[in-house]
Amino acid sequence: MLAGARVVGTAGPANHDYLRGLGAEPVPYGEGLVAAAKALIPDGFDVVLDYVGGEAMDATRELVKPGASVVSITDGRAASEFGGQAIWVRPSSEDIAELVGLVAQGKLTVSIAEVFDLAHAVDAYRLLEAGHTRGKIVVRM
Repeated sequence: MLAGARVVGTAGPANHDYLRGLGAEPVPYGEGLVAAAKALIPDGFDVVLDYVGGEAMDATRELVKPGASVVSITDGRAASEFGGQAIWVRPSSEDIAELVGLVAQGKLTVSIAEVFDLAHAVDAYRLLEAGHTRGKIVVRM
C-alpha cells in the first residue's frame, strides 16, 4: 500500500478479488469476521478505519491492540469507547491538491460506480441507500 501498511479489508466474497487488486487482504464481513481477521493478524490491529459503524464497530473491540487508533466516519464509539476519532470530512484546497497529485502520479485511483445528472439526484441517493455499491456515486452539476 502507498504508506507501506499491511491492509485488511472487509467485503462480501464477490468483492474479494477487487480488494486484492487494491492491495488489501480480504476477509468476509458478517459472521466469522473476527476469526478471519485474527487469523491474518493474530496480535491485533494497530489501526482500524470504520466506514460502516454498527456491527463492524462491534467487532473492533476484539481486533485492536491496546492503544490502537480507531477512526470512524459513521460511529461515535470510535471516540467514546476507543479513545479514537469520529470524523467528518472537511475538505481543504491543500488536501485536494495532494490527492490530485497522487492521481496524476498513478498512486491513487477513484472507482466510480455511476454518474447522475443533478436532475436525477434522487436516483443517486436511492442507489446510495441500497448499499453495496463499489465506488463513488457522482452527481454532475
